[in-house]
Amino acid sequence: MTRTVSPLFAQASAGIVSAPHFLAAEAGANILRCGGNAIEAAIAVGSTLAVVYPHMNGLGGDAFWLISDGNAEMVRGLAAAGPAGQHYSTATFLDAHLHEIPFRGGRSALTVPGAVAGWGAAYEFSRNTWHGSLSWGDLLEAAYLYAARGFPISPNQSTTLARFAPDLREQPGFLQQYLPSGEVPTAGTLWTQHALSETLKTLAKEGADSFYQGGLAETMIRGLHAAGSLLTEADMSAFKADWVEPLRVDFGDGEAINFPAPTQGVASLMILSVLDRLKADLGDHLSADFIHYNVEITKQVFRWRDQVVADPYFYHFDLQQLLQEDFLSDIAALIQPGRVLPTPDIGIGDGDTVWFGIADAAGRTVSVIQSLYHEFGCGVMAGDTGVIWNNRGCAFSLKKEQINGLEPGKRPFHTLNPA
Repeated sequence: MTRTVSPLFAQASAGIVSAPHFLAAEAGANILRCGGNAIEAAIAVGSTLAVVYPHMNGLGGDAFWLISDGNAEMVRGLAAAGPAGQHYSTATFLDAHLHEIPFRGGRSALTVPGAVAGWGAAYEFSRNTWHGSLSWGDLLEAAYLYAARGFPISPNQSTTLARFAPDLREQPGFLQQYLPSGEVPTAGTLWTQHALSETLKTLAKEGADSFYQGGLAETMIRGLHAAGSLLTEADMSAFKADWVEPLRVDFGDGEAINFPAPTQGVASLMILSVLDRLKADLGDHLSADFIHYNVEITKQVFRWRDQVVADPYFYHFDLQQLLQEDFLSDIAALIQPGRVLPTPDIGIGDGDTVWFGIADAAGRTVSVIQSLYHEFGCGVMAGDTGVIWNNRGCAFSLKKEQINGLEPGKRPFHTLNPA
């Protein structure tokens, strides 16, 4: 099975799916063809992406959802991002003479992954509110089959592996998972993930909660402990995804909607809104002026983002203040042609992610973003489960006075935001 061009969209008579891998898009479209709704299709897409696009997301990562029943007034946010374990604080690293959290290895596996809990919470909402009719196992079937039977590796995965394998091949389980022959597989190579398929079989049979308690959770925690992580089974079993109220701002003839803290969704909305105010002065979107305005607006917005966006359970700031008309107009007034403003100190590291969106026949829509943070996360497989853990905890600061300072049970700052 080979394919040189991967379409990002899959159409069904009952809706449309957009995803960064054609197999995931087709998995979601198949759910729609079978009468599934947008949430059910999203779970199929998200779980399949965790298999066929594993360098950017996975079962060991986080996710944020925006869910609409077709009425713009009824948009719900689902935060599926886990906190730091109870044994983690700034002292955990400072006492070990580390002045920053490592990006790779077991030490960076310090937060509970929320993606699977998000699938479970969304599934319950679908059944209880949208009267979803498909079984949980139906929604994970495509992911399981691609893990068990294999799929052709994408050019993106092969290229990403070649780039990061030298730094990650010594991490526990990484070589076994991604380089079974010892070499980087070329694009189009059929690749199976038997350990991950067994994990997906367990999830399909026992539900999303089995990721956080029971035999699977115990196996993952043992593997992480061996690699140097301090996460515990209690940290896993305590986690639940949260339903939250999204943020909104006027944009064009409608409005833009995004996620609140601990994500930078407010920054995305601020940038859009300021651009909207300057639209009379903007020409082509590839023009020098447009690019200049984007850069200068982003500088100003990130100054505020880095001062106020943190886990609201630990640091509360009314983000609506940043979306007020007068405040945004003041920022817009700073942006002038040919005027380059100072660049703020931005301390958030690089990362990558996947986004996917679904609309079903009833007009219900879902926007989801999933990530391991950096490519392949911390690089550590959690036991023999095929689950590579995220390294989102690297976004914490080790400065106690910083609003994103590491504390037990706290969620880190997230670049993820599902507009």
